[in-house]
Amino acid sequence: MEMNLADILGNNQYFVGLKGKQIIYSDDFHAAMYQKIRDAGMTYVEAYNALGFNTELLGVGRANCAGQRAMAAAKTGALFQVDPAKYDGSKALDWDQLSGMSVYEQNASMTARLRYLEELLEMLKYVPVMIGGEAYSLKSRIQNVDQFELVDRFIARMVEDGRYTIQQCLAMFGVNSDSYYTWKSRRDARAEAKAAEDDEERRIMEAIRQICRKLGYNPGKRQMQVYLKRDHGISIGLRRIKRIMNRMRIQPTLPKKDAYKNQVTYNHPMASPDNKLMRNFYIGPRKVVLTDITYIYYGAMRTLLYLCVFYDPFTREVLGYAVDSRMTVGLVKRAYARMMEEHGAELKNPGVYLHSDQGSQYLETSFSQLLTDDGFIRSVSRRGNSQDNAPMESFFGRMKSHIMDILALCPDMETAIRLVEGYMDAYNNENYQYTLAGLTPAEFYFYSMTGVYPCDEYYGVGREELLSVKELIAARRRAADFKAAKRRESYARQKATPQGIVERDLLKIEKRLRSLTALKEDTEEEISLLETLQSKMKEAITFLENAADDVIRGLMESHENWERYPQLGYIYEMDGMF
Repeated sequence: MEMNLADILGNNQYFVGLKGKQIIYSDDFHAAMYQKIRDAGMTYVEAYNALGFNTELLGVGRANCAGQRAMAAAKTGALFQVDPAKYDGSKALDWDQLSGMSVYEQNASMTARLRYLEELLEMLKYVPVMIGGEAYSLKSRIQNVDQFELVDRFIARMVEDGRYTIQQCLAMFGVNSDSYYTWKSRRDARAEAKAAEDDEERRIMEAIRQICRKLGYNPGKRQMQVYLKRDHGISIGLRRIKRIMNRMRIQPTLPKKDAYKNQVTYNHPMASPDNKLMRNFYIGPRKVVLTDITYIYYGAMRTLLYLCVFYDPFTREVLGYAVDSRMTVGLVKRAYARMMEEHGAELKNPGVYLHSDQGSQYLETSFSQLLTDDGFIRSVSRRGNSQDNAPMESFFGRMKSHIMDILALCPDMETAIRLVEGYMDAYNNENYQYTLAGLTPAEFYFYSMTGVYPCDEYYGVGREELLSVKELIAARRRAADFKAAKRRESYARQKATPQGIVERDLLKIEKRLRSLTALKEDTEEEISLLETLQSKMKEAITFLENAADDVIRGLMESHENWERYPQLGYIYEMDGMF
């Protein structure tokens, strides 16, 4: 029976298919049935036959049932409604497609298309039409619209109002439901990740602000990385730190050029000790001590103060310092005494260099004697060569960039000195340095001497329960000092006789005589050389006075022409005088 009905009704425009014995009509069948009954005055059977359904084959019951449904649908208003969700609003229909539809189908199709275009235009309101001076047409902009975002915006409005379900909205916009939910889950995941990243960045920015407030200056990206890790437990790359600092408009505080250089020298370059260090600054901890004097100023009137510092370049630790309004040898001695008081046990080892410039304060006899008594190897920079004391100069440059602006706010000398003392303490014990394994100078000395990286505890034993490096060295130094005292006592007994004293004085005088004799010989030799050159120069002047014009022109044109005339050969004997 199914096959016979399908063959009979297959060409009927209102026939869609069969479901068991039930006939499935097209969407516009009941509307056509209603028009036949109402407009043409036909009965249910006549209207059913007029639409191509033969009641003799199908039965009168089907005709009556179809007529009753058509009249009931017309009474409720649902007869002429076609669901827009049945049409893809993202695709425009041509006239041929529209002509094959009923008015109601056309209305539903246009409704779906309208909803799509309304949402598209709503989105395009927030998209600039001009980009980089180039005009974009509406068509090109529509092609670039995210279809999922478009339907999502539409769903947010329509579902909330209860006008359409999500599935209906997706159908009208031609979007697959699985693809839509996949896109939405990815979008939500990206939004959550972005929110988490923003929260983390805000936390990093707050940590950076706290670090800058703590230090009183803006560190560079490497030092900032160390502070973030040690003080705030934040591990972050250098590029991200640089990007965040740029976003916060934080510029690192950089050293400025110091014009106050080479102001104090001694009598003669040859009067100073040799440069024994030769820039070998990093021999080991407490193996090299650098020292220098720099100026700082405070207050509105820029009142000068002088700062002397003794500095270990290997650990970058300030060992001793002093501040005064006068640059005297007393300033250097106070800084030296502070260093020996706090770190003397660490420095009483053979082979420790103490390097300075040629300033008169450092070459003064009483200070030189201090260094000799304490066993330091004396080394002095060459004149006019600041690179020979480069780590010391670098420290002063960074220190000034950190505190000079704050010193200008100090009302008096006492406040300025307290500020310098606070900076030195913080520098040694709180200033984490990228090139010191992320440690402070004091911590790096502990690490260098023991090989133990500073931690709060070691296998359950607190750090405060262990000996400090200073205590360990002090204990070893006491034992060494006891042995040395015994040796000195024995040596003193041998030299305590009048004969021993005279012999010691004789050695000093003989050493001085040897030095003067060598100087006398050198002086006599140089005087002889200069007298010989003087006579040759007089002969050269006589030659030039009588020389022809072409000879003079040749000498002026090229230096090589001087070799042609023996009278001018003295110039090759003056090496080292220029």
